[in-house]
Amino acid sequence: MIKTTKWLLFLVLVLILAIPGSALAAGNKSIIPDRIVIGENYTLGSGQTLDGNLWIMGGNVSLDPNSTVTGGVQIMGGTLNVNGTVEGDVNAMGGFVRLGAEAYIKGNVNLVGGSLDRDNSAQIDGKVNTETSGPIRIVPPAGTVRLPRIDFALSPIWQVMRFFLEAFVMAALAVLVGLFAPKHIERTAHAVVAQPLVAGGLGLLTLVVVPIVLVAITLTIILIPFTILTIILLTVMVVFGWIALGMEVGQRIAQMFKVEWALPVSAGLGTLFLTIVVNAIGRVPCIGWLAPALVIFLGLGGVLLTRFGTLEYLGGKTLLPPPTLAPVMPVAPVAPQTPVVPEVPVEPVIPP
Repeated sequence: MIKTTKWLLFLVLVLILAIPGSALAAGNKSIIPDRIVIGENYTLGSGQTLDGNLWIMGGNVSLDPNSTVTGGVQIMGGTLNVNGTVEGDVNAMGGFVRLGAEAYIKGNVNLVGGSLDRDNSAQIDGKVNTETSGPIRIVPPAGTVRLPRIDFALSPIWQVMRFFLEAFVMAALAVLVGLFAPKHIERTAHAVVAQPLVAGGLGLLTLVVVPIVLVAITLTIILIPFTILTIILLTVMVVFGWIALGMEVGQRIAQMFKVEWALPVSAGLGTLFLTIVVNAIGRVPCIGWLAPALVIFLGLGGVLLTRFGTLEYLGGKTLLPPPTLAPVMPVAPVAPQTPVVPEVPVEPVIPP
């Protein structure tokens, strides 16, 4: 049974981690200036104002008519539909930008490997730049490149199958990790349990800072391979942290039912249960994204604190694993030796 204090700590952690990423609206102004969209859909409704910059990585963003972004819009590998006002620049790298009839861009539109679909009525006060300013210049062909838009309409049956397929794939991967790296996921999970606020805050900070840094260094063109490797490494870390938390959930379930499971079994069943529950909560409108975000923040922070589980993290300190000592061979007892008494010569006694 989980104690009441642990539930209160969990709720406090949810509130702390929810504030930076939610960009909750108070009237027409946001509590957090910038909005970061990573692989999700986001719409700035008509009459709403986003005070700050808008960062897009692999997501689909729409700015409805009469909406305003007071800063700039940075897009990397996503889709941006603009029918509102952007007071800053629009920087697109590998993304697709559509400017509708009511779009108004007060700054410049800079494209690096991206594409632009502009309505004749769209207004741009600045310039449309399609060349890079580094040592390597990329000049796209004249005209705009129109990318096909593919929408998948899955039936409810296929959606349910995909829902459980993702969970079973994660569970199978968790079993493999539990077989080949059991101590590593144990150390990662223990770090999260020991310091949930530290792990969650570190994971959140990483997912906020790393994409910004990657966008900045990718503009140099030369460091694009480094960016790709970093994204792959970050994905592996997120999956590893998710599995570590799933292992902890599996062990808690085993304790609840008073059974003993091998660590790979706990990792597989716990990850299956965790993935199903988190994905189910994630389908709740508006606040559903909090559950997967919280798990990702905690898991990623645990991986960073323990260096992929190679170090033990307890009480705010990272401890090195104890060194492996060579076995000490027992020494056979030595039998005591009788001391040798030197012989004293005896002089013969001569009678008188």
